[in-house]
This record gives sequence, C-alpha cells and structure tokens, in this order.
Amino acid sequence: MKLRKRWWFWPMWILLLLGGCVFLQFENKSLVTSRYVYTNQSLPASLEGFRIVHLSDLHSTSFGKEQSRLIEQISSLQPNLIVLTGDLIDARRTKKEEQLSPALKLAEQAARIAPVYYVPGNHEADSRLYPTLRKELSLRGVTV
Repeated sequence: MKLRKRWWFWPMWILLLLGGCVFLQFENKSLVTSRYVYTNQSLPASLEGFRIVHLSDLHSTSFGKEQSRLIEQISSLQPNLIVLTGDLIDARRTKKEEQLSPALKLAEQAARIAPVYYVPGNHEADSRLYPTLRKELSLRGVTV
C-alpha cells in the first residue's frame, strides 16, 4: 500500500515545478495596464484629460518584434507624457552594448508618441553600461 501512494509524489512535484516555470515565463512577458484617474480642483484646466503612461521594471524584456506589442499598447492610450522609472535593463543579463537594443528601441519609438522622461533604477546603477545607455537614450530624444 505504501508503494502505491508514493508513485504520485514525484510526478506531482515535477508537474508543479513545470507549471511554475510556465507561469513565471508568462508573467515576465505579459503586459498589464492599470488606469488611475486623479482629480484635483487646484490643477489648471489645461491639464484636464492629461494622460501619463508610466513604465517600470522592464528588465531588458522584448515585447514583440522591436517592442511592437508594447508600443502598440502605449500608442492606444494616447499619452501626453511617458515616464520610464527604473530598471529599463537587467544588470545580470545585459553585459554587452548590443544587449541594450530592447531598451533603446522602446525609447526611440516611444519618443515618437510623446515626450519621454527616464529615471534610472538599481539595475542601471549596477551596470557598467549605464553611461552608454544614458547617452543613447538622450540621442533618441529621452530626457534623462
């Protein structure tokens, strides 16, 4: 009877582990949009309907060919301003200049939609490529 009960143990753990890996991969590639409406009577009327797209913690991820999925989603929101707040790159995976491509492609295309402002995060601080990233972002019209 004991032997019969145990044969489920390892297949169950393997399935849970595989399921967890699939879930984490999906989470790293999924796009989530949260909408917030801020109302304040003391703001000038010119800011009525002003839209800000805030992107954070992208960690060198590509969202479609040349960031097409992400750019499409940003564009559909019709922002007046785009802010990139930290961890545009992943210091652990971004070791060569050509690996900055997802971040730079996003910056280039986003700057065509609305003004883009960027604040570095801890992954940029830990990367020897940050000076190159900063320069390349500025060349693409991003305010660093």
